[in-house]
Formats: sequence, structure tokens, C-alpha cells
Amino acid sequence: MAGLKGNVAWWAAAKQSAKGSAAAYAPFKAPFTGGGIQVTRETANLSETDSSRDQGISYVVRSGVEGGTESYVRDSYIHNLLEGTLGKRTVVASGTQFTVSSATAAAPTSATVNAVSNVLNVYTYTTAAAHGFVAGDVVTIAGSSVAGWNGTFTVASAPTTTTFTVNGPSSAGYGTTTWSSGTATSTKSIYTYTTSAAHGYVAGNSVGVAGAANAAYNGLFLVLTAPTTTTFTVAGQASPGTTTFTSGTVSQSGTHTITPADSANLPYFTFWRNQSDTLWESFTDCQFGELTIKGEAGAPLSVTTAIMGLTPTRSATEFGATSWNTKTTTDACYSYNNATIALGGTVGSTGLITSPTATGLVRSVEIQISNNLNVQQTDDVTPYDMVPGQRQINISFDLILDSLDEYNKFFYGGISGTSVSSSIYTTPMQITFANGSNSIKFDIPSVAYEAFPVQPNPNGDPIVVSVRAQAQRTGDPAKPIITATVVNSNLL
Repeated sequence: MAGLKGNVAWWAAAKQSAKGSAAAYAPFKAPFTGGGIQVTRETANLSETDSSRDQGISYVVRSGVEGGTESYVRDSYIHNLLEGTLGKRTVVASGTQFTVSSATAAAPTSATVNAVSNVLNVYTYTTAAAHGFVAGDVVTIAGSSVAGWNGTFTVASAPTTTTFTVNGPSSAGYGTTTWSSGTATSTKSIYTYTTSAAHGYVAGNSVGVAGAANAAYNGLFLVLTAPTTTTFTVAGQASPGTTTFTSGTVSQSGTHTITPADSANLPYFTFWRNQSDTLWESFTDCQFGELTIKGEAGAPLSVTTAIMGLTPTRSATEFGATSWNTKTTTDACYSYNNATIALGGTVGSTGLITSPTATGLVRSVEIQISNNLNVQQTDDVTPYDMVPGQRQINISFDLILDSLDEYNKFFYGGISGTSVSSSIYTTPMQITFANGSNSIKFDIPSVAYEAFPVQPNPNGDPIVVSVRAQAQRTGDPAKPIITATVVNSNLL
């Protein structure tokens, strides 16, 4: 036996609607550059008096999910990871590409079900004819004489035209079942949009639609199919009625604005991983404990996360990845050569910085956002929840020292200062990574330097200072401690 290949692996993540509601569809899948998400199983031993010196019987203290991912920074997922870490994301579609002239909605899809089986908690239903369901559809199943097979579920995958899977609440089989008049009815319907010119969309693209008189037809959607060069379909609400367009538009570009949320609004995510095309696991009710973006001259940007989760589940088959958006592997990686580091400037009313002073002498930068997440355990080996602690944002960068300006600001309170200052010097800071028309920008209204060490170099090389700093409260609720603005063509 040659052993399982360590280099065959991917991970994926999707925001949940709420704790306990696992996501069914991942808007991206990504390769690892390091790290790993693991099932945790903490054990201890009973400690009792005994005639021997042997340790006591083992018992399980806690189980759950811990670990993280290391990947390159790509447009497919960086906005999702920042939302998971900071908590609040708003998306505005922009850069209109086509005019939408009409939209129609098909009736909700319904199919007759005549068989069902399960492997662990993955239920597979077989329909009498092509069902038309896709991953992410919500279906209501009725007609089984065994109540466990009935209910409302989210479609995880559709392996064939007459089978679909859902992630059920139980990994125990319900035995044989009979169907009196088994049905599966989708709570969604398919919208078909017509554009003014060839759109070029393919399945898996995310689009933003606006301008419909009926609000159900507006919003962010995933393209399901493109039947013709000027039509495309998405999954929308069931029976939305008719609509007209006054100035209908559809765009693949958008701006994500990500700001901190309080601990009660830190979102839950479902993570998936594949190891060696043999081990498939999903991890539900996960939260981001930490995220670090790091880059240095001549190298790609990397993003590292640390997550905690409550419930791991193993599957005998790959989780719906064949219907997920796999664009990630073709996305260009951001490079540190795309970076612009700026200090100073004017802080606007919403915390965004204008007129900063760019410096080309920063040769590396690291931004670390930490939620100080802690596990909350009650009367079960599975933790009840995770509790975010104080949010901390640390910035470090290597600065080639060509003047004493920043040194004087830190120690002497200003460029022209000569006496050691008793106050902490603060400055606005803006960090931008631009990749063509796409970009990632961090606006930090108030950064306090923590360390500014200047050391001699016997070799005569230019002095490089490893600066450490922290973001701090602005004192104005309208100005967040940090704002991340991501512009890309992945709206979901």
C-alpha cells in the first residue's frame, strides 16, 4: 500500500443562515498551502487511589472542530473570509455589463419520489422522472410511511437527473419505507432573464440584478444555466408573480464593504474538506477566531485562518463539490507587488481615509485580526457554543529607514520633537492591494505604534525597522476600527 497522498486536498466554506442550519452550497473551493481543519477529541484519565501505579481509565472531555486554512489571497473567497472574521458585509453590484429587458419565473419544481437510502446522515432520494433540483434548493418531502424521511431539507447535491441528496438530522437509517404518493417539492422557482446582448455567463457565475418592479427579481444570484447567449437562469422565490423592468441591469462586478459586528452577530460558517479523495468531512457551526494576511516583497499574499466549530460529520462520498463553484483554481493570486502602504491622511465621517501619504519603502506587511474565540461547554462533550472575546487588530511591517520622521513621531511625539513624549503617537493607515480592476483595501483610522526598534548593522546594509502597531477605537461609532473594501466579480 502506497499510503494516502497528502497533496490531494481542498477546503470550502459557506456562511450559514443561523447556528444549527448547515449551509448546503459552497461558493468556492480552494487548495491548501498549509494548515488543516481537524476533528478535536480531548481526553483525560480518572484519578483514583489504587494499589498499582497505572493511570486511570480514559474518558472524553470534549469534541469539536479546530484548526485553520492557509491559502493564497484570491478574489474567489477573500471577501467571505473577511466577513467571517469581522462579521458584517454589504454588497453593491456595480459596473453594469448588460441591460435586462424581461424576466419570467417557472412554477416550483415538483417530482414523485419512489425510493430513499442513506449513508451516515446523507439521504439519497430517487425520483420517478428528472427532478430538476440543484444544490441549494430547499425541498419539502412528503408521503413516506416513515416520518424520518419526510420534512423540509436543503439539496446538497444532484448526482443524477433522478437522484438528489440532502444532509439529514440523523445518521441512523430508518429501515425500509413505502410511499403512498411520495413527493418532493422545491420552495424555489427558476427565473429566466433576457439580456440586451450576449452575456457570456456560465453556470457558477454570481450576478447582481436590479431594476425590476417586483423586488423578488432583484438581488444577488448564482447562474444555474445559460440556455442561449442572451438568457440565463437563477434560482429565486417560489411563485414570485410577474414583473416589468424600467431600467433593468445585470452585473458581475461589485463592491463588498466589510466592517466589524458585535459578538452576537459574528456569523456561523460550514466548512468542508477533502483529504486524498478518500476522507470527506463537513464541519458545521464554525466561527473565525483569527485571520492573518501576510506578504513580503516579490512573494504572493497569503491568508491564514483559525477556526473553531461544534459538529464534525464524515461522508462516504464527496460533498456536492461537483456542483460547487470551482473557479478558485483559475483565479490569479494577489502579490505583495500589488501593495500600496499609506500613512496619515484625513479620516472621513465613515472611517474611510482620503489623501494618505503613500510610502514605497515598506517591504513586508502583516495584518492580524483576532476575535479571541473561546469554547463554551455545558453538559455535553459537544460544546454549546463559541464566545468571542475582545477584538484585536495588530499590524506589523518592515520599513526601510530613509529618514527619522517615523522614528521621531514614535519617540518624540512628532517629526520635529526633541523631548521624549508621554503620549502614544497615532496615525491613520491605509493598505491597498490592487490586481487589475479588482482590489482589497483596509482603512484603519487610528493606528498606535507599539515598537520602533532601530539597530546598527555592521555590514553596512540599509536599516530595516520591524514596526509593530495596533488599531484602536476611534471614539466615534460611525468610524469602525477597520473597514475592508473588496472589489471583485464574485458577488456571493
